[in-house]
Amino acid sequence: MSSYCSSAFTLHGLWPEFENGGYPQFCKTANATGPLPPDSAEMRCKWESFMGANAAFWEHEWVKHGTCAQPVLGNRPSFFKTVLELDEKYDLDVALSAHDVTPSDTHSYAAVDLLHAVSASYGASPVLKCEARSTLVELWMCISLDLQPIPCPPHVFSTCGATVKLPEGQPVPATCSKFFPHLGRSTKMADLVRIAGAGVAVAAVVTFLALLVLVFRH
Repeated sequence: MSSYCSSAFTLHGLWPEFENGGYPQFCKTANATGPLPPDSAEMRCKWESFMGANAAFWEHEWVKHGTCAQPVLGNRPSFFKTVLELDEKYDLDVALSAHDVTPSDTHSYAAVDLLHAVSASYGASPVLKCEARSTLVELWMCISLDLQPIPCPPHVFSTCGATVKLPEGQPVPATCSKFFPHLGRSTKMADLVRIAGAGVAVAAVVTFLALLVLVFRH
C-alpha cells in the first residue's frame, strides 16, 4: 500500500469494452487461476495500490478484467506483462509534458489541450475523467485488438468540463525513479510523483490514474 500521493499518471488497469456498449467481467477461463506477477519494484512503482494490499488489487484486476482480455492478451503473466509494456509505450506523462501540460496548484488547462497533447503523441484522443467536472483523476485510452490507440466508442465519454485542474504531488521516490526516465529529461516534471492507484480518488489525495480500454467489436 502506498504511503505517498501522486501527481503523475500510474496504472489502474486494462478493461475490455464492447464497441456498442457494455463490458464483460469475471470471465470463466481454463487459466483463470495461477501465480500473480512478481512483487517487483516495477509493479510496486507503476501499479501499486493505495487503498489496500498490492496482491489483492492485482488479483482483482486480473479476475474481473484480465480474464475477459485473455483471447487477446493471453494468460495471467502475459496480461500483466502486456499492460506494463503498453503503459511504457503510451506514456501519458511524456505526452502531456511535451506539450507543456504539467501538474500545477495555480494553473488550469483547457481540456482540449490535454486531448491534443495525447492525440498528437499517440494518434488518438483519450477520455478525461474528473472529480466535480474540474479535477482530473483518470485518463482513459482506448486500444484496438491489435493494441493500437483508437478513438473511444461514444458510450465511453468524458466527465470533465472545459477547464481541467492537475494538482501537484510529492517527488518521486528514488527507488522508483529508474522506471520513469522522462523525469530526468524535463525540469518541469522533476517534482512529480508516479505511483499506482487502486480506484477512484478520495478527498485530499491527488492520484492520476491511467486506464486502458480494450475495445471488442461484435
